[in-house]
Amino acid sequence: MALRPGVTITTQYRTYAQSEAYPIALYAKAAKTASGIQFIQSPAQAAAVFGDNTDQSPLTRLILLCLEGGATGVWAMCRTAESQTALETEFASFLATQGEFLVTDVEQQSLLIAMMEVLEEQGVRKILFAAGEASAQQINSMRCVLACPAVKWEETSTVNLAAAAAAVLVSQSSRITGGNGATMEFSGWVEEFTEAQKEEKMEQGYSVLELSGGLLTLIRGIDTCTQDELGNTDYRYFNLSTPLILDYVVGELESYLTPLCLGGATLDGIESLCAAKLMQLEQEGYLSAYGVPSAVAEESDPSCCLLTVSFTPARNIVTIQATLLVQL
Repeated sequence: MALRPGVTITTQYRTYAQSEAYPIALYAKAAKTASGIQFIQSPAQAAAVFGDNTDQSPLTRLILLCLEGGATGVWAMCRTAESQTALETEFASFLATQGEFLVTDVEQQSLLIAMMEVLEEQGVRKILFAAGEASAQQINSMRCVLACPAVKWEETSTVNLAAAAAAVLVSQSSRITGGNGATMEFSGWVEEFTEAQKEEKMEQGYSVLELSGGLLTLIRGIDTCTQDELGNTDYRYFNLSTPLILDYVVGELESYLTPLCLGGATLDGIESLCAAKLMQLEQEGYLSAYGVPSAVAEESDPSCCLLTVSFTPARNIVTIQATLLVQL
């Protein structure tokens, strides 16, 4: 059985497992070419595998930022592809990593769009963080976040760390700031704040990442909804927490339903099983409400059915609706 998420509606908070840090995976150029995906847990290991911490190895710098930001380890893969076709192939293999937040040093809009299309075509539940000046409107995807302007190790550096900084902050934050297909703004490197100044920043709604070189503050995200040429609101831009909570619920449903449906299941049975799992998630505090699941036969393929679920995350008033393809 396989479930694929469909339609979603914006929600605001990541309300589940708030203390859990999402695993991060990095895909960038390195001074040394290591084969395959590597799991890095220390600065020394990063330098040994991918080269010293210089602008010649953006991957090493991204790894160090994540480790300093609190990650216990990151998956990393050296980016060797340059052309769009080669990048699509290499990036597709990178998706095998266990990281849920993917970070890249790619800034060219055409390449970012190619990577976004790979994510969507494969239907993987991962989110890509990218940096640079590419148009957020052109990267209109539920799986891609554009971070800018440049955040650097030091003033003379040319490596943009914005995407990794965004991933670290969001992975450990209970409040999601920023959104899909939209810009996340950074203040860049700042002088060391006093405790009082830091508390004041946080009271103002800033997320703060503490590093050995100072504090990096994340400014509250830009509105993720835009308007089309006729002035109508374009709701294709989703808040980042929408795929996060959707992925969690879909994953829980998939884990719960799969062994129960191996011997075949009726439409009524699938609806009942789905409702039981949603009730459990509500009791555990992840959801505040859920609708009655609906399963209908897929006309083009009798071995499949379309399962529609709707739910409201805890402490929220916005409902998410997803249409899932259930293959028995």
